[in-house]
Amino acid sequence: MSWKAPGNPPFESGLHAVVYQVRADVNAVIHTHQVYASTLALINAPIPALFDEQVRFLGRSVEIIPYAPSGTGFLRNNVKSKVRNGHNAYILQNHGVLVLGASIERAVHNLELLEKCALAYLLALCTERKVTRIPLAVREIVFAKLREDEKRYANRET
Repeated sequence: MSWKAPGNPPFESGLHAVVYQVRADVNAVIHTHQVYASTLALINAPIPALFDEQVRFLGRSVEIIPYAPSGTGFLRNNVKSKVRNGHNAYILQNHGVLVLGASIERAVHNLELLEKCALAYLLALCTERKVTRIPLAVREIVFAKLREDEKRYANRET
């Protein structure tokens, strides 16, 4: 998680800082190595729009941020280029996850939702059956609600 603490900044503080630089609506960044989402990081598998709740709080999908070594400018640049899309959850290839929120409570909610979606998707993939997705039109309507909330929160802070 990211918060201001005395002493030396964490090794991956640049990862958190770049999010705050490009996303006015974000006030909390959580980086973890949780099991199910990290498994998807190893097989380079983004999570498509599976559930309304997922799209509403995490974004149209949970995309992969390409691999770069931890704590490097390469990783910061990869994060910077992806987080502009307004989503609130990302999988860091061969690393872990990055989850965002307008508040720490929302970021924790998003973190828990991401792990639920990752587990459900992994189990669905194991069946070797077609994994259904939310229809595109519905996905866009639900995502628009997320963007409205983010803009409203960002405007409240300025």
